[in-house]
Amino acid sequence: MTYDKQVVIFGGSFNPPTLAHEAIIRACLALPQFDEVWVMPSGSRADKTILVSDEHRLQMLQLVKAASFQDDIRLIISDFELQLPRPSETRRTLAELHSAYPTVNFWFAMGGDSYRTLPTWPGADEFVPRLQLIVFTGPGTQVAAQDHVLPITLPPEFDDASSTEVRNLIAYHTSASALVTPAVLEYVTMQHLY
Repeated sequence: MTYDKQVVIFGGSFNPPTLAHEAIIRACLALPQFDEVWVMPSGSRADKTILVSDEHRLQMLQLVKAASFQDDIRLIISDFELQLPRPSETRRTLAELHSAYPTVNFWFAMGGDSYRTLPTWPGADEFVPRLQLIVFTGPGTQVAAQDHVLPITLPPEFDDASSTEVRNLIAYHTSASALVTPAVLEYVTMQHLY
């Protein structure tokens, strides 16, 4: 099949978006074979409740786009999954994406931890064999390249830049400025998140 567009989807809770998320977005935008990168916040899942509103997460991602990517038109902040019934399920999101965008070829960006647990996700046997993946790992962790798997290693400074760590730092009134862009930290502070 001939596709009109090649798109990377980078999903996650982005609660809040961190510098590690930004590094993944930057790496995806640098891949010349793709036309766009869609950053797609997920809704609450059966195994994970997200306590910050969809609107806050979307707004923080828009701030990242403006501050760190100069509003690059190839970077799309998408609420596609947020419009679907809850709890979110990857298999449902994939089916809805292919139905809504039949002429778009999607690749999915994810971290190595998610990649390793992928076979245990609900309905994995239905959708995993058809996925095209860009897998991000840290130094010392390897994922084998395959026709449908493109591994990329992130620099070690992003190993500790998790959303959980940012929330913990903020909860304990400790600076998270080394893990998030200033615009996000300012937003979190003004909105009294976490």
